[in-house]
This record gives sequence, structure tokens and C-alpha cells, in this order.
Amino acid sequence: MSDTRTVTLQVSGMIRATSKNVTEAHLSRQPGVIAVDANPVSQTATVTYDPETTSVAHLQQWVIDCGYGSAEGLVESKTAPLGRAALKG
Repeated sequence: MSDTRTVTLQVSGMIRATSKNVTEAHLSRQPGVIAVDANPVSQTATVTYDPETTSVAHLQQWVIDCGYGSAEGLVESKTAPLGRAALKG
């Protein structure tokens, strides 16, 4: 069974609740993304993804494609078995 990873990315420019919705909708449609929780207050998006399908670099590029900034550094990263993360989503 594959592992999932959870990463919290910096997302600069989210200033409204609609920004949260746009970011979550855009990222959640990307291949390999299992769950997304964007937070405009902290300017972050916590993303659970399958590392066999996508990467942090792709996640950051999708944030940029969405019209926001994404710093090189990560806020946090975790690994979990795919089955457990899929049940939470």
C-alpha cells in the first residue's frame, strides 16, 4: 500500500473566503490530491497527496497557476499510509 504525504504550503494572496474556495477547488481537482484545507488567515494550504502521482513542486505550481504566491519553503510535511488518509477525506 502506498503512503500519502501531507504538506502545508505557503499561499500568499488569499485574502477572502472566496480565495479559500478557489484554492481548495483548484488543488482538489489535481491528480494525486486527496484532501485540501486552505486557510486565508495563515496564508497556507494543507494538502494530502499521493507522492507516486504528484509532488510538492507540482502542488506549488498549481498554487501559482491559481493566481497566488507559493514560497519555496514548506511549513510542514507528514507521511501516512494511503488507506488511513483516504478514510479521513
